This record gives sequence, structure tokens and C-alpha cells, in this order.
Amino acid sequence: MFDAIINKKGTLLVVHFSEVVDCDQTRQTVESVRQLTKNAQPGFTVITDLGRVTHMDFECTEDIGQIMDLCNTAKVARVFRVIPNEGVDIGWKILSHFHYDQEAVQINTYPTFYQAMKSYLSTET
Repeated sequence: MFDAIINKKGTLLVVHFSEVVDCDQTRQTVESVRQLTKNAQPGFTVITDLGRVTHMDFECTEDIGQIMDLCNTAKVARVFRVIPNEGVDIGWKILSHFHYDQEAVQINTYPTFYQAMKSYLSTET
């Protein structure tokens, strides 16, 4: 399952994945993010939450790369990943090197959504 939302200011895009994630769901996420990034402000933050994922198919990496490309094109500045379980990490760090501007995008990983959100809120003044 997935859910993707952007705040009214266009400064925060949150993508939650949960349970078993397959390619059908990540393809839907690509389309959702494609629409949502139209409202994103340059310098926005992405929080990708894998906190409730029990399994993610390795074949989803192509779609995850497309999501990263869409965010990069929309001028993302910060990416906060929530990965509490290494077993659901299908190569996010490696994908990031190919799909995000390494000089312009700050990437951090947190064990909980709460910690990622707290970090985001500490940067918003």
C-alpha cells in the first residue's frame, strides 16, 4: 500500500509505503508523485516512510528511481528516509547516487517517522 501527499505550501511531500509493496503499487506512486510535484516549491523536502513495510519487491527499484527523478526535476533540497528495518531497503542509498543531484540534495535516514518529521520541523522556521 502507499499514500502520497503534499502540504498546501508545496514545501513537504510525504510518501508512505506499508505492508507488502509490489510494482503495481510503485507504478501508481510514480503517477501520484508526478501530479503532486507539480505543486512543489523549489527547495521542498521529501519524507519517504518505509516504517510499516513488511516486504518490498526488488523489482520496484526502477519505479523508485523514477520517483527520485521526478523529485530531483522539481528541485527537491532534502530527502528524509524512514527505514527502521534494513530488510526493506532495496538499495535506496545506491539509487540516490544516480537519481539525485548529489551537490544540491541533502539525504538523511531515520529509524522512525517521528524523528524524520521532528528533523523537518526543526528546519522550518
